[in-house]
Amino acid sequence: LFQLSPEIGRRPMFDLVSPLIVDGVKRSWCQRTFAPLGSGSLRGAIFTLVSSSMGAGMLSIPLAIYNCGLALGSIMIIVAALTF
Repeated sequence: LFQLSPEIGRRPMFDLVSPLIVDGVKRSWCQRTFAPLGSGSLRGAIFTLVSSSMGAGMLSIPLAIYNCGLALGSIMIIVAALTF
């Protein structure tokens, strides 16, 4: 977790104390939001959880329509889309 730098020596690759400040410069909201996802980061974990739950929901829609029927299933999808 350390990278070598000729002018500094050994320094941590990330700052656990304040992720808003990197190398003494405060990062803006845009820089923090659109930065690449790091492995094991909080944003990466949230993205993985949300995408997997949305994927499971998308895979269950055909079964729900099959069990309810095409008419009632379509109405349920429209109502769900309008409520969220």
